[in-house]
Amino acid sequence: MNNQKVYVLRDAEAGNEIERFTTLEEAEEVLAIYEADDKKDGMYQEGFYEIDEQEADDEDEAYIDRVTSPEYAQFLPM
Repeated sequence: MNNQKVYVLRDAEAGNEIERFTTLEEAEEVLAIYEADDKKDGMYQEGFYEIDEQEADDEDEAYIDRVTSPEYAQFLPM
């Protein structure tokens, strides 16, 4: 393990995982989208979502290695 971090977006009350991210910035951007959608739908609750920093497990690290490889870059939007 490389001691890499992942950022888990989850509901704060029950701790149900919604999505995992490789950067805090990406997690914060998606959190803002979820909150904006909730506001638009009239169901926003302040503090409903939270971002939890965790140590990456083997599956997370395999994903991180794959998406940060030069071979993967060809699939990213320009």
